[in-house]
Amino acid sequence: MALGRSTADALGAVLGGQHPYTLSSVMSLANTVGDTGDHVQARQLVTTALEGLTNRHGPDHPDVLTARVNLAVTLREQAHTKEADQLRDSALEGLINHLEGEHPWIYAVQSWRRIDRDLEMFPA
Repeated sequence: MALGRSTADALGAVLGGQHPYTLSSVMSLANTVGDTGDHVQARQLVTTALEGLTNRHGPDHPDVLTARVNLAVTLREQAHTKEADQLRDSALEGLINHLEGEHPWIYAVQSWRRIDRDLEMFPA
């Protein structure tokens, strides 16, 4: 987890806090934090990433949809099931429109698993 924090901090210092690579690393850190059971901090981190990615790419970009899925998983872990279901379902619909065939992310979303993103971004 320390490596994830230092990576996000370093990317933020070099590229800026709203750069897609920085936001992707924040989302990755949120996944790690969520996997440790700290759902409050995970929610804060993924919300930060989601807001920044939405501002940068708009609401239908695959990176934004991925962040929405990860927020939905975190909300479900916090027993916010109605909000989580709505968020996940809308993100799933968007991902189906972007991804071809039987993409593994579709199965991850359907199974309520977080999506891990590499730093390589989708084209805008």
